Amino acid sequence: MELYLDDKIVDPEYFDDGTLEDAVRHVQEEHCADDRLVIALACNGSRLDSETMEAALAKPIPECEKLEIFTGTRAHLVTEAMNHCFDSLEQTERATEDIADRLDGENPSDALRELGECMSIWGKIHEALAKSIEMLAINPETFTIGETPFMDALVKPKEVLLQVKEALEQKDNVLLADVLRYELCDATKTWLTIIDKIRSEAKKQ
Repeated sequence: MELYLDDKIVDPEYFDDGTLEDAVRHVQEEHCADDRLVIALACNGSRLDSETMEAALAKPIPECEKLEIFTGTRAHLVTEAMNHCFDSLEQTERATEDIADRLDGENPSDALRELGECMSIWGKIHEALAKSIEMLAINPETFTIGETPFMDALVKPKEVLLQVKEALEQKDNVLLADVLRYELCDATKTWLTIIDKIRSEAKKQ
């Protein structure tokens, strides 16, 4: 197997067996500086995405004739994650306005399905925010968003997600539409403020 780390060839003689994940972990531990993490992989010239990554990492090493590993700093990884969160949040913000209107219609099933997709995105954003300050080694107890402690700032968006979930469970589309129209807006503003603050912290490192 040909093995490359950030476009530089690495001697792969010790990779006779095991999985691609074993190879990646070895490179991370033995060849990467402490401030760098694996951020992307390519096998036989094809970049692996989130949908193909898990299956590819489980493959035996011989199935990949050329493995390319790309790394980045923690700050870079957090910045990219926050950029993605920002874009995703803007997309769902536009989508929920339309979803709220369609929930009042005679056939809200498609709107509910799309809302489920939005909720999945919101959950991932919430998780990414918490993981990002951990990656930047920021103390969540002292980190503030304006004058609000970070953990307290996360409360409002979390409460809104719970309201959406409860309205879905109760099959109360009137309440659900109201939450999307009036409550989600404030939660989105809070998320965007947190994203900007974390992104600024990443630039300092």
